[in-house]
Amino acid sequence: MNPCLVFVAAETMLDAQTFNRCAIVGNELLKRGFNGDFERLLAWWRAEKAQAARAEASAAPATLSGAGAAERRRARPRRGGTIGV
Repeated sequence: MNPCLVFVAAETMLDAQTFNRCAIVGNELLKRGFNGDFERLLAWWRAEKAQAARAEASAAPATLSGAGAAERRRARPRRGGTIGV
């Protein structure tokens, strides 16, 4: 299972060139960064995602009631699926 493709496929459709590039980079990340341990890579990715969400939440303007937060999240465009190391 390729971690890059799993993440990106959940976000958007890929053309063949992007798919191939993502597969190569994802496999190298898995091999070099995590010794081929997909579970370790997945744990890292989840931790990074949670940290990014906390940082985004702390940077967002505070509201008294939080009204409209769900609508703002739904209206926000999705980001491209890259994994930073």
